Formats: sequence, C-alpha cells, structure tokens
Amino acid sequence: MLEEVIPEHLVQERTRPVSTPPSYEPALSPYGACFPQRTKDLVMAIMGAQFASAADDDGSALRVL
Repeated sequence: MLEEVIPEHLVQERTRPVSTPPSYEPALSPYGACFPQRTKDLVMAIMGAQFASAADDDGSALRVL
C-alpha cells in the first residue's frame, strides 16, 4: 500500500503553480522519512566533492570527507 509522502499535518496550500507537465514521470521513485508530529527541528548535512573534470577525480577528496 502506498501512502502520501507529505504527512497530513505538514500539508500546505500551494502558493506557486506546478511547473511540471501533467505527464511528467520522475526518473527515480520518490522516497521519504517519517518523524513524530512533535518534531520541531531537523538538521541535515550533504557533503560531496566537485571536480573540473572526471579525470581529476582520483578519490582523494572523498577520503578527506
């Protein structure tokens, strides 16, 4: 059974129009994480490395992370 990704207590009225066409299908399946309703704050960090070209990626930058 599928359930909505956005819990009911977090649903908000849309303030901007949808920019995707009606037939749009994302390349990847959506996923989500559920937290108790009393959760007030959430801290998240995304870490990565960027290179000028794929040839520059020798793995050393990710080892530092």
